[in-house]
Amino acid sequence: HGPWDDVDAWPMFDEVYFPVCAPGYFGARNVTLSDVRASNLLFLRERLRPRDDWRSFFDKVGAPLTQAHERIIFDDQQALLASAMDGQGVGLGWLGMADHLLATGALVRPVDAEVRTGRTFYLVAPKGLRPSRMATGFRHWLLQESAAIQAAWQAGRGA
Repeated sequence: HGPWDDVDAWPMFDEVYFPVCAPGYFGARNVTLSDVRASNLLFLRERLRPRDDWRSFFDKVGAPLTQAHERIIFDDQQALLASAMDGQGVGLGWLGMADHLLATGALVRPVDAEVRTGRTFYLVAPKGLRPSRMATGFRHWLLQESAAIQAAWQAGRGA
């Protein structure tokens, strides 16, 4: 939740997360939240940043998860996404981090349910830092890419 006094910050995209899995994980049937709940859920436990997990997801979509067996736990989201692509289970993907895998068809969203946390991902730099021309160009490119991600998500949601 910005802004902060000690850094310059540029908003990139909203924090939104949703279930993702390999295209054939559920076969060709229509998938429900109950199907997702009964599947092999892949959990993320990052060491430096607590993230919402499956309990938070199901609570926020109005279908509380009363029991969860955390059999497969990752400390890195990219490793979790790779496991989901390999058909090991259903993971949570974040807007801006799983988009390329969804766009290429490596992952799919088995249900439309998603959680918008009210938080935003930011690009930050020490306050008053004079960036090089290369750093300024990179920042400009990164902010353009993140604006495209945010716009595509909003367009897909009718926002």
